Order: sequence, then C-alpha cells, then structure tokens
Amino acid sequence: MNVKNSVISGFAKYVIGGKPFEHIKRIVAIVETGTLKGKDKQQAAFDELRAMGIELSTMLLNIGIELACLYFKTLVK
Repeated sequence: MNVKNSVISGFAKYVIGGKPFEHIKRIVAIVETGTLKGKDKQQAAFDELRAMGIELSTMLLNIGIELACLYFKTLVK
C-alpha cells in the first residue's frame, strides 16, 4: 500500500467507517471485473450495497464508491 492508498483509505474510514468502506471496496472490485460501463457500474454497486443492508445515506454511498474506485486506481500505478 502506498501513501495515496493510505490517505484515501484513512479518509474513507473516518468519513464512512471502516467496516462499511471494506464492504464498498469489495463490491466495487467485483463490479469492476464485469462488463458494465460508467454509470451502470456505479448503479450496480449502489444496488448491491443497499441489498446488503449497508445503512448509509445516498451521498455517503456515492462518496464511498468513488473513493473505492480511486483507491483501486492508485494500486495499479
């Protein structure tokens, strides 16, 4: 894990919570491997997280999804 990942993860855990962010990262990783594009990926992740019973506001779920995407993009570099 590099510095960017540590900062992203630390911020997300502070704002969203550690356990919810771990769930979000797991779902985003699964959705990223599929064939969906753009907004469809985000909607699929959002729907799956809601189905799991993740109780966060829509805004926090969207922030979590975006931070998870950023987290994984910085792993690749």
